Amino acid sequence: MAVLLLGSISWASGSLYAKYNSSGDSNSVNAGWQMLAAGAAFIPASLVSGEWSRFPYPGCDDDFLAVVFYLVTMGSLAGYSAFVWLLQCGRPPR
Repeated sequence: MAVLLLGSISWASGSLYAKYNSSGDSNSVNAGWQMLAAGAAFIPASLVSGEWSRFPYPGCDDDFLAVVFYLVTMGSLAGYSAFVWLLQCGRPPR
């Protein structure tokens, strides 16, 4: 429970920090750097925890790969890019 609370507070703090201390790059560049940093953190963590050994890659069918592609494009790229754009253009609630 404490990790979830700390994660939520960290996400909100980081979002407000990014809004008021932007580097001047475009929104898509900022979103790309953030997703790249998250991937660099999560891939080693998944290797250490043994996630890759339980993944049944040879048994994956085309429907599974289509779903993963959809989640990557719409959930990560489109959704997170929209969040970063809204963070730059919108005003946080008070």
